[in-house]
Order: sequence, then C-alpha cells, then structure tokens
Amino acid sequence: MSRSRRARRQPHRQTQPPTSQPAVSAPGVSSDVQSSAPRRPKWRFAVLVLAGILLIAAAAWYRTRATSDPLLRMPSIEPEGLSPNVAKAIHEGQVAILNDPNSAEAWGTYGLVLLAHEFRREALTSFQEAERLAPEDYRWSYYLGMTQGMFDAEKAAAAFERAVRKAPERNSVRLRLAEWYFDLRRLDACQQQVQMALRQQPDSPRAQLIMARLYYERGDMKTSLEWALKAANSPRGNRRDVHELLARLYQRLGDRAAARKQVQLAEKLPLGVAVWDDPEMGIGATYLQDASVLNALAATSRARGDLERCFQLMYQVVEFDPRNVLWKEKLARTLIAYQRFEEALRFLQGARKDHPASAELALLQGRALLAVGKTQEARVALQEAVRKKPDYGEALDYLGRALNAQGDFVNARQAWQKSLALKPDDVDLRIRLAKLLQAHGDLDGARQQLLEAKKNADLPAEIDKLLRDIMKLREKKSDGG
Repeated sequence: MSRSRRARRQPHRQTQPPTSQPAVSAPGVSSDVQSSAPRRPKWRFAVLVLAGILLIAAAAWYRTRATSDPLLRMPSIEPEGLSPNVAKAIHEGQVAILNDPNSAEAWGTYGLVLLAHEFRREALTSFQEAERLAPEDYRWSYYLGMTQGMFDAEKAAAAFERAVRKAPERNSVRLRLAEWYFDLRRLDACQQQVQMALRQQPDSPRAQLIMARLYYERGDMKTSLEWALKAANSPRGNRRDVHELLARLYQRLGDRAAARKQVQLAEKLPLGVAVWDDPEMGIGATYLQDASVLNALAATSRARGDLERCFQLMYQVVEFDPRNVLWKEKLARTLIAYQRFEEALRFLQGARKDHPASAELALLQGRALLAVGKTQEARVALQEAVRKKPDYGEALDYLGRALNAQGDFVNARQAWQKSLALKPDDVDLRIRLAKLLQAHGDLDGARQQLLEAKKNADLPAEIDKLLRDIMKLREKKSDGG
C-alpha cells in the first residue's frame, strides 16, 4: 500500500508543543487517568487564606474593642423590678464610666452601688477594673475581696492581702484579713495579723475577740476566756457573738451558772452577727438606695445600741423616699423616744409642711413641745392632731397632759376620760387621772380609777400606796366634817 493511502487512514492527531520534561505518571495510574482528574483552581486557595486573615483580624479588633469600649466592659443591669432610686443610682454610675472610662473612681463607685444592692457578680467586674486602673489604691482590692468572698475564698484572701500591703496602717482592713484567715483555718497567719493590729490598737475588741476564738480553736480555754472577757468589757463588747463564745467557754470550764447568764445576755440581742465599726463597709452602705433595706439596717443598729448609725440610716431613708410620710413619722418618734427633742422639733417643722394632713406628725410635734416646756404650743399642736383624728387615744392623752400642765382641770379630765374610752387597759393613764381627781377633791372617782388600774397592773404596790393615801384623806375629811 502506498504511503499516501496509509496516511489517509490514520486519524488526525493534534500536535502538542514539546515540553522540557516528560510527564511522570503516579505509580499504578495510567497517564490517561491522571490527566483526566479535576484540578483545584488556585483562586480558591487564595480566598481561604484571605478569609482566615479576616477572621483573625476581626477577633483582634473585637478583643481590642472589648477592652477599650466601656459599654462592653461595663456590667449591665436590667432596670426592671428596681426601685426608682436604685435604678437612678445605677444609671448615674454607668454615665460616669462613659464620661471617663479610665477613671478608677468611676468604676469603683459603680461597683459599690452594685454591691450595696446585691449585684455581686457585676460588682466583681467593676472592682477588678478599678484595681487595674489604680493598682496602688487599697480600697478596690478590699472591696474586690469582699465581693470575691462569695465565689472564691482563696482569691478573696489574696485580694485582702494586697489591700493590707497597700494600707498597712488600716486596722479594719488587717482584721478583715485576719478573720478571713481564721475562716480558712490558717491560724498562724491569722494570729500574726491580729498581733500586728493589737500593736496599733491594744484595746480593739474586734482583735481581742479573734484572739479568743484562736485560743478556743486550739483548745486553750483559760487563755481564750481572758481574751473574751477583755472584748466583753469594752464599750463595743455587748455583742451576741461575744456572749455566745463566753457561754461556750464557761460551759467547757464547768461554770454552768455563768454560762446560763451569758446565754440570757445573748438572747436579749438581735439574731445574727453584728457588724464591727468598719469604715470601709460604712462607706459602702452609704450607696444603698433602697428605703426598706436601710430601715432594716437602722433597726439593727438601734438594737446594737449604735444610735448615731441608726439615725444616720433613718435620715437616709427619709431622703430616698421623701413622699412616704411613714418614714418621717418613724424617725420623729424615734428621736423623741431617745429624748432628742430639739432635733425632733427641727425635723418636724419641715415634715409637717410636707404632710399637713398627718395627725401623727402633729401629735409628735406636740409631745416634743411639751417635753421642752412649751405647753401652749404643745396644746395647739395636740388639739390639731385630735381634730384630724378624733379617736386618737394617744393624742388625747398628751392633750390632757398639756392641759393639766396649764391648770385646765376640767378639759384635762375630759381629754383623759375620752382617751381611756379608747384604751381602757392603760394603767399609767388611769393613775394620772386618779391623781388629777384626787388633787381636786374627787376621792371616790380617784379610788375607782385606781381599782380599775390595779386589775391590769404588773406591779400594784404603787397603786396600793395611792389607795391608802386616798383612804387617809377620806378619813381626815370625815373627821373634819
């Protein structure tokens, strides 16, 4: 066959440009199969790399923004369910941070507001930020410890240690650390801190009580008793925890009578552990904006005998809830109960203007005026109280006293008789009326009032004496007749 015919029968093949190296097939795979496998475009790989870079950049940006933007660092609080005063205080704290996000004072103050209203986890974040911004300020380490104590005792101890290093002269901070060590049963460290505190303030009842607890824990009852008695004999030693420790000590030492006496003293005091005079926690309490919580704290302070703290808190209650007349009535009555009459009159002057319809405030003003000898002004205020509330037995009683002080026997008797109709079991009132009747010659009426009073009297000896006096007067009158 000719060369031209063979060439016509062969299929047409496209010529390939020559390559510098021959193609190499994968082992066990023909070159045809390898050439038919799909190839990944290079642009897809580039897109994946670019996406990874963008993700890393976004994470870095968010991290930077989260640590620089106060809105992201600031603990958020939902205002729903909060009282207006609390919500306002929280909002003001947030605004202060936004205005100066690098201010440790702003962060710390916001933390104190949150801590005062039991937002402990949120307060924790604020104190951490405050300590970061002002590492030399002991306050933020101290409050951080108080907050962390709810979640991590060891971290709290570390925070108190930092506070003590920053302010070694502050005994309240050192003793807080000592108490924390005691609770962790790190007794040697506790004793070291207490001894340093006693060198600064030898008569500290707080330090003395910790020493008593330390020796009790170690089984040295006699030394523990010595320290406990030192604490009990101090002006601030009338505390439930002091009496309870003394009761346990006397019981262990075999003095049951002394133990019973300490139990009785403890039972007269409110439940719970009273707070020591701690300036740092006192500052924290000033951020309270909840009137009911403040009122409860005032009642606790009053039960402990800390009247100055009690009245400070009661004034705060009135300030935070100025439209509630009940708080003002309670404050005025407490001032009068502790014979702070001039202070009560100053307070009542404004309170009565704010609440002119309150019969209670009129009564209290009359009582205070009567106590300082202003009988005519007292009479006017008490008459106003009775006009506002005609069945007000207490107001009628004090009106009778004011009238009697002015020598108005007839109206005084009428006021007391009306008061007795409303509170017939009032022994003191019946005795007052009996003395009034006796002084004006109505011996039978006086005797009748005393006999009624004797039915409800716990100690009838005084009444018996008055009855004997009336009997002598009657005999004298009969002999004279």
